Amino acid sequence: MNEKLMRVRPQAPEFGAGVPRDPIERLAYFAHLAPSTHNSQPWRFVVEGGAIDVFADPARALPAADRDRREMYLSVGCAL
Repeated sequence: MNEKLMRVRPQAPEFGAGVPRDPIERLAYFAHLAPSTHNSQPWRFVVEGGAIDVFADPARALPAADRDRREMYLSVGCAL
């Protein structure tokens, strides 16, 4: 049984219908899944003209836990 398991090659998961086909939009889609402090996901991506603009979203700031927004900007960096 172990021999059989060792011969099986892992398969890459298929992309779902929700994943964009355009390479730039695909990058933005996967970047928005990046880890963030307190899972706040404090970023906003705008795809326009073959480019991705990344913005920190102040509406998602956590003033009680991140008074100076340091962790918010670190989280945006993780998405990059």
